[in-house]
Amino acid sequence: MSYSLSHAFKQTLTVAALGVFILAISACSGSSSMTPAAASGGTGAASGVQHAAAYTYKTLDDSDDPGFNELLGINNLGKIGGYYGSGTPADPSVGYIIRKYGNSHYRTIVYPGAANTRVTALDNHNDVAGSYDTKVGTFGFILTVDGIWLSYKDPHTHGATNVTELLGLSDSSLAVGYYIDSNNVKHAFELIQPSGQFHGIVPPGSTSAVATAINGKGDIVGYFTKSDGSIESFLLKGGSYTEFTYKGSSNITEAMSINWEDEIAGGYADSSGTIHGFVLDNLLGTPEWVAPVDDPNANGTTIVTGIQNHHDLVGYYVDGGGNTNGFLAMPTGK
Repeated sequence: MSYSLSHAFKQTLTVAALGVFILAISACSGSSSMTPAAASGGTGAASGVQHAAAYTYKTLDDSDDPGFNELLGINNLGKIGGYYGSGTPADPSVGYIIRKYGNSHYRTIVYPGAANTRVTALDNHNDVAGSYDTKVGTFGFILTVDGIWLSYKDPHTHGATNVTELLGLSDSSLAVGYYIDSNNVKHAFELIQPSGQFHGIVPPGSTSAVATAINGKGDIVGYFTKSDGSIESFLLKGGSYTEFTYKGSSNITEAMSINWEDEIAGGYADSSGTIHGFVLDNLLGTPEWVAPVDDPNANGTTIVTGIQNHHDLVGYYVDGGGNTNGFLAMPTGK
């Protein structure tokens, strides 16, 4: 998955416009809309305090394909999920877990029979979520800690638009993601894993939406497109939506991850088309931004895709040679 600022910043991201991140027991029952009790926060930039980024960076690339790696999720146990391979027939995507990022021990995750597998999230029970491709479409999966594969398909998808992607996973058997309808429009959802039920997430004023992450309290983040084509982020907490953008962005801000403390990480594009990462704390109080977050080896693109409770970050960057590399960023002095 190159998420929109890849598959969800690659199907969902270009250098000029990052517009989208990254698929069941398909006995899912209907889809009901998760309508907010109120839409708080409004739209526009979330003003507040801005801090300089202070992280120590480490590149983590699987040696099987050092030219293309994306790290997309990190849990509180120090495990990281991602994939290598751009997803072409000559360079298929292969999911993996880095079990201990101190010694970079990679464990391959491949959905049985799939052409491509992308690991996008993992919870603190060591369940793994992601998406996989077959000849008939793209589907979400969860691989349980017991080794059981579960496949998910939103009931609204069918035929040529058979796309369902899981991007976030909580410790409470909930997941989030999006599906694509027959008009190629993305729709965000929350998945109740045990029952297979999908519930729609519809930020006010959105023409399309992607839910990218959910924390242990059930707080959800993602991003959405407005009628004017701009891309803003949202936090769905307690039934209310808060919409936000980074004030230094050029109409594109994509929230990609949220931890227990409601720290939010993601990416934005500036006026020159350069893509940077960010971390946002205290959105509902006095917002505190850490931005830009740029890997020192990046040549114009850094995307933060995961944040955990110890404030470690993961993501990926594009270097001067055009290679896509995964990175781990830890707060300086940790």
